[in-house]
Amino acid sequence: MITEGNQLPSVIYYSKSYLYEMKIIFADDGIELTADSYEGIVSQLREQSPLEYPDNKSYMQNFARRAVIADDLDIRFTSEEEFVRDLQTSCIIIII
Repeated sequence: MITEGNQLPSVIYYSKSYLYEMKIIFADDGIELTADSYEGIVSQLREQSPLEYPDNKSYMQNFARRAVIADDLDIRFTSEEEFVRDLQTSCIIIII
């Protein structure tokens, strides 16, 4: 967006990466992960899963389904950011 007088645009779009590395701690067992994006967090969770998933989307969808069945939790899986935020809201992970 170009504005008159070389002013900064009123809307700034950020990349999917987080500004700093996020440190994630699992609330139940204290295991720690570090990533620089929400996608990175979900990728690490998927890679550590005992079940194999072809991509983050299928991992998030299956995790959300199990969370509803086991604990009546509503975890969104439309994006990595929403998924991670819901894990945090549900006290599954802590972001520090």
